[in-house]
Amino acid sequence: MTKKARPNGKIESIFKGYVIDVRREGMDMPDGRSVDFEIVRHAPATAILAIDDLNRTILVRQFRPPLGEEIWEIPAGLVEPGEEPLVCAKRELREETGYTASEWTSLGEMLTAPGFCDEVIYLFLARGLTAGAQELDDNEVLQPHVIPIEEVHSMAHSGEITDGKSLSALYRSQKFL
Repeated sequence: MTKKARPNGKIESIFKGYVIDVRREGMDMPDGRSVDFEIVRHAPATAILAIDDLNRTILVRQFRPPLGEEIWEIPAGLVEPGEEPLVCAKRELREETGYTASEWTSLGEMLTAPGFCDEVIYLFLARGLTAGAQELDDNEVLQPHVIPIEEVHSMAHSGEITDGKSLSALYRSQKFL
């Protein structure tokens, strides 16, 4: 049986924000050493690969402040405390794109940066889409686009789509399409 590292209770808060907490946390390693790690604790999120009856995908072109530019990605958002991931996915699809879906399939989970962050993104495939009106949050700057799935795959292969959750959902959805 493999021994695991265990938290030793040493936690130092470096920064506490709305979405992330940055902490220095102590771990007792399997070889007996105590090591401190800088860890970003991040709220969980969902991401939705929405595909309509004509095999078109709903992508959003969204401004991302850390990059200072817009990127292509699938709709996504943070899970509210106490909210189930599927409920969040349905809410985020509606808010960001105006679409609702009648069919939902889990595509599993992904870890965004496990070397320093505990963020988990729950991936979903949404089908049976019905168009509606967007309900963007005050801090969101994004525009939905309906793009044929073949073109979306080309965008992923060419590097035009670089967002990890979008690439992961495209890959995981292949057995359902």
